[in-house]
Amino acid sequence: MTTDNQQPTTSNQQLLFGWSIVGHENIVEYLETSILNNKLTHAYLFHGPGHIGKRAVAQKFISSILCEARFQKKDVIEKDTKYPILPCKKCVSCKEFERNIHPDVYWLKKEKDEKRDALKKNISIKQIRQLHDRLAMHSFLRGYKIAVIEGAEALSEEAANALLKTLEEPTPQTIILLLASKIEALPSTIISRCQVLKFGLVRQDKISRWLQKIGVQKEEAEIFSSLSLGKPGRALSFFEDKDNFLDYKKKAEEFIEIIKENILKKFTIIENFLPRKMSVIETTLMLNEILDIWESLLRDLILIKNSSKSNITFRIANIFIKEKLEKISGKYDNLQIVGLIKEIKKTREYLSQNVNPRLIMENLVLNF
Repeated sequence: MTTDNQQPTTSNQQLLFGWSIVGHENIVEYLETSILNNKLTHAYLFHGPGHIGKRAVAQKFISSILCEARFQKKDVIEKDTKYPILPCKKCVSCKEFERNIHPDVYWLKKEKDEKRDALKKNISIKQIRQLHDRLAMHSFLRGYKIAVIEGAEALSEEAANALLKTLEEPTPQTIILLLASKIEALPSTIISRCQVLKFGLVRQDKISRWLQKIGVQKEEAEIFSSLSLGKPGRALSFFEDKDNFLDYKKKAEEFIEIIKENILKKFTIIENFLPRKMSVIETTLMLNEILDIWESLLRDLILIKNSSKSNITFRIANIFIKEKLEKISGKYDNLQIVGLIKEIKKTREYLSQNVNPRLIMENLVLNF
């Protein structure tokens, strides 16, 4: 199996199936060619940052493998004829996959702990054993059985050991896809038994062109792509849910206010965006999103400060609020901004340990 330093490559033929994926051309080409040549391995590991496109590629890959049109042109390589459009989106398999009811596809991720109203820390051995039992069954549609483990870095030690046995003794016509944001958290024994594909950040101009292609106005496409930080899924979420973008802008404006205001006003702002009726899961997710925004804005402040010193214009992420950032850029020096970014990272760690959200956010803004 390959490692990151042995990224699979193919000949420079064009992308074959028309997958609407932005970026990751080498990975897409490799997977498409593997399908056409019927050279599929039993385990793949897709790793890279969140919203980078791992799930989108996995969906295209799975649906293309299971698509009935795949078997209509077996001699496509030799005769250099037109390649089939996969997935066709018309056959029974494609329709069931689209509706998330395909009987031969299993999605697995961390479960919710009802008592704590939070996601469980790990994917359990019980889940892996249940998956093993399902994969041991015959395919319902006489094709491949495919399992996807999302957030695979959350496998408990026992679950990882159980999965290892499944990887070592794969059942016929079975494929397991692991999606992970932190490959370093996975046991080396798991990694070594997978075809490893690393998903990198996508260039901003590619994301902008892709957004315009699917109907986004140029100005909005440039804003969304700049906010994406190289993650297509993040840009798409701003387009598909305008309330999401408006909420982002609101949180960015609140950051500016926290920088400018006195300590009492800072605490009032914190109080306002911590509704009491939110569950622990919702509160943690929301605060992590806020911390992502704040960290992005602080990085932009560093770029703005260094741009003014060096006469070089750096491309910032939050271009919609550039003028306001320029006005507050003199409040901190570079070392202070780096210190604030470190405090945000500490706050994330506290959140993962279920410390009182209000206390840790109030403690954070004391540093501003």
